Amino acid sequence: MSKFASYKIDLENLTENSQIFDFELNSEFFKMNNDVEIEQGNVKVIVVAQKKIQNFVLKISLEGYVIVPCDRCLDDMQQLISYSETLTVKFGENFEEDANTVIIPESDGYIDLACFFYQMIVVNIPIKHVHQSGTCNITMEKQLEKYSVQSLDRQDIISCGEKNDKKIDPRWEKLKEIK
Repeated sequence: MSKFASYKIDLENLTENSQIFDFELNSEFFKMNNDVEIEQGNVKVIVVAQKKIQNFVLKISLEGYVIVPCDRCLDDMQQLISYSETLTVKFGENFEEDANTVIIPESDGYIDLACFFYQMIVVNIPIKHVHQSGTCNITMEKQLEKYSVQSLDRQDIISCGEKNDKKIDPRWEKLKEIK
């Protein structure tokens, strides 16, 4: 039995009426995905599945949060997740995945949504995730301030085309002669 067996929907037994499936994605789910960045979370997923004439329409809604490291202080932080997507599923000979269409082998008769849930969550985590201003680890913020470049003097910035009037160390002048 697959470790994601509880995230499968049996498409062959769906009726033409809408059916609702509830899934709870907790820390166990994220650990099963072996992700280094997301190890904890609590995301509620509601799937409204409907059988059409030649396909199945799955309306997927995710609401909750995941725990990710803050890019600034490296402490854990909650990242809210709120996302909806419609997925069209068709039967075919081989598994294929397109933008919002999935073709699964007719011999399977089910779709495993675990990987789709995981992808939807990961794509909705911002590239830069930081605590709100003032809520980062104070010790780490002090270290960042200590080692960060606060501001550069205008004299230290030499743009292209400007001449540097500062005296150059004579050892570097000698190197210019080597060509």
